[in-house]
Amino acid sequence: MLQINEISRIFVKNLSILMKIQLPALFFFLLTCIFFSCAKKQHFQVSGNVSEAKDQILFLERVGYDQVTLLDSSRLNESGWFHFQQKRPLAPDFYRLRLDRSVIYFAIDSVEHVIIQASGNDFARDYTIKGSEPSEKIKEFALLQLLTAEVCNQALKEIPVNETAIMQAVAHYKEVTKNFIFQNPTSTAAYFALFQQVNNQLLYNPYDKEDNKVFRAVATSWDLYYPQVERTIHLSKLTIQALKIIRGNRPINYQEQDAKKYLDFSLSNIHGKMISLSQVTQDQVVLLDFTAYAAKNAPAHNILLHSIYKKYHHHGFEILQVSLDADEHLWKNAASNLPWLCVRDPQTVYSHITEKYNVSQIPTGFLFNREGDLEQRIDAFELLESEVKKLMK
Repeated sequence: MLQINEISRIFVKNLSILMKIQLPALFFFLLTCIFFSCAKKQHFQVSGNVSEAKDQILFLERVGYDQVTLLDSSRLNESGWFHFQQKRPLAPDFYRLRLDRSVIYFAIDSVEHVIIQASGNDFARDYTIKGSEPSEKIKEFALLQLLTAEVCNQALKEIPVNETAIMQAVAHYKEVTKNFIFQNPTSTAAYFALFQQVNNQLLYNPYDKEDNKVFRAVATSWDLYYPQVERTIHLSKLTIQALKIIRGNRPINYQEQDAKKYLDFSLSNIHGKMISLSQVTQDQVVLLDFTAYAAKNAPAHNILLHSIYKKYHHHGFEILQVSLDADEHLWKNAASNLPWLCVRDPQTVYSHITEKYNVSQIPTGFLFNREGDLEQRIDAFELLESEVKKLMK
């Protein structure tokens, strides 16, 4: 198929020739229509109406796997009508309309004309979408993600955090989407459902054994139909990396001879600096503490740690505290007031680090001696000071 710039060059050249031989004006009109019809086939269109949004700016954005790119914008008049046209993607891709902070997602495969009717009062929920069957399914999954986020955020506000409600909401999301994904792994709606998040956490966890099967289904299909596409390459790498960790993941057996060969890791502190366990455990006694500041017992737990830290820190005792909080802002505020080393695992409850250490409840601690060897697990923190004292000798 001729590219649009080729068509344009041929059109202009032939037009100049035809003008010289003075063909009828009607012929020129028909030729112009043919030209723009060919050009139009190289583009997709998004049009429609947004009510109750006069003078607001509507943005068209491309949603890449790693960033969002602004493509076009339009200030809405009283009728709310809009029309965007963009070059067709080389492979299925994702886009969104954004009104202030609310968004409507849709997918483009070729030269579709997607028509969206929406309300400015509830832009992300109150809308219809036509012209793209996968985008209609994407709407269903997007609304489900919003509902899941509402339930999870409400559960996080409860004291203690309602972990059961969070787990049930996530499980329901997977129950609704999983069958569709397995039956339609090449669909853009399947890819969209796979990568939905709540509080910057994927609802499908690639490091979970069962969830990884869902990732593999989509990755295999996209690799078959859309190879060498950046989105496909990213998905394949993520799936394979997570699978390697799953297959090599085994909880530590503290009765084995090699129990002191612990899992090293690096996580970021509140200033963005990476801190590794192996660095911290050099020439000092270290408590590795898994906790969550949103937990009901977190204040009492940290008060206990503070009393021990104050007593032994100047004698070579350090604490590396790993937060599993979903709320990054809460973690930063809490960690900024603590005297020991604080990092956060962004995978939170899906952490493969806690899985490796067989952490089933928080807080849970692990004591390392001055040689950097893992000595023991701490579940009963009322015994922590006596165990620290033994290692300080």
